[in-house]
Amino acid sequence: MAVDGASRSNTSEDPPSATVEISTDPFGGSAIDRRPGSAPAAPFFTRNTILAFSAVAIASFLAFAPLYAASDHGSGALGVFAATAEGLTAVTGTVAWIGGCLLAIRRGSMLWVLVALFVPLVGPVMVALFSPPTPPATR
Repeated sequence: MAVDGASRSNTSEDPPSATVEISTDPFGGSAIDRRPGSAPAAPFFTRNTILAFSAVAIASFLAFAPLYAASDHGSGALGVFAATAEGLTAVTGTVAWIGGCLLAIRRGSMLWVLVALFVPLVGPVMVALFSPPTPPATR
């Protein structure tokens, strides 16, 4: 009897099938999780990351004014460093500002959300240092 690819029967020699766990998305959809038993990822915006981004933003903000003045208002090599400091301030300050707002929302206090929103460079530092570490208990 000739054996071709179309006439194979299911026998015990077939490889075992792989199982895939399906987890539900909190937004109503579903996503396939190929890592069984995986732990949830830690949040990116923590107290330490907010403080680091804010420190870089404040340091580059303080370095910008002397560099800009020394470069004859943006010309030459010092002007390039001044522009780099200004760009670094804008990017890291925005990341710290958004992170401070998200950290305040996670901690559950509207007062700290307003502090982070209305005081751009110093507000996220205040949220990271002085806001309560966990949301208040609800009854």
